[in-house]
Order: sequence, then C-alpha cells, then structure tokens
Amino acid sequence: MKIINISTAYIKDENLFKEYLTKAGVLIKEQGVEVICKGKYVASTSGLNQGPYIMAIFKYKDRAAFDYFYACEAYQAILPLRDQACEMNIQVYTEI
Repeated sequence: MKIINISTAYIKDENLFKEYLTKAGVLIKEQGVEVICKGKYVASTSGLNQGPYIMAIFKYKDRAAFDYFYACEAYQAILPLRDQACEMNIQVYTEI
C-alpha cells in the first residue's frame, strides 16, 4: 500500500533550511520518492496566522520505503541540520 507523507516546517533559519533541502533532495531522488507538491504558507482564512511555514506532500511505494528513508544513515546524518533549520511535523497516511 502506498504511503503519503505530509510534512510541514516552521523555518527557524532560512540558510540552514536551504542546505537541508538540498541534502534531503538528493536522498529523495536516490530513493525514488515522488514529490506530489510543495507550498509556502500565505494566509489563514480561519484560525491563527501560521507564520513562515512551508509544506510538501510525498508519496512512497510502501511503508517499508517510507521507514527506510527516515531511518537510513544518510538521512540520520542530516537530522541535526534539519532540527537547527526548522521545526518539522511529519504526518503519515495510507493512500485510499
């Protein structure tokens, strides 16, 4: 079953975030993760203003591919950079 990953990030440091995106992008390509869409927060019509958030939606061929991506040595190596650059929320869904 395909896995959908919706990630949102509150940017703490724009330069470090760009560096993280570059490194994560290499892994995304290498592992065949499909990028469905990316977006930058603009406004809320209801609720609180979210501030400098970005979001992305990814598709993985199955749960094993998703688990491997986040557990692999190369991704683990960039976790400290990610945590310095942003506060990230990662949600996981099965495709229906």
